[in-house]
Amino acid sequence: MRVDIPHNEPGPAAVLPEEARKYVLRGDVLTEEGTFEEAVKEYLQAVQAAPYIAKLYFNTAMIYGELKKYPQAIRNMNTYLNLAPESPNARASKDQIYKWEFKMEKEK
Repeated sequence: MRVDIPHNEPGPAAVLPEEARKYVLRGDVLTEEGTFEEAVKEYLQAVQAAPYIAKLYFNTAMIYGELKKYPQAIRNMNTYLNLAPESPNARASKDQIYKWEFKMEKEK
């Protein structure tokens, strides 16, 4: 699974700081290697460094989804949607939440 993170988002306040960029790139490498537990730790560091960058929450959500940690995935995806409600992939992101909710129901 490859998580594609645009390292900048539109708007002057949405430039990814260097510290966050470092963690994102580290998370990218770990994701490419399939070590999702380690990748999510790096993405969480990126979120701490730049909590206003919506796409960081999207990618963190997707990694949590890969780990089958659906409550965390849903929480991060909802944060993404709150920060970027007009995102071109907003519909697909909401649909992903529904899929994760269904997977949680099946696990009960």
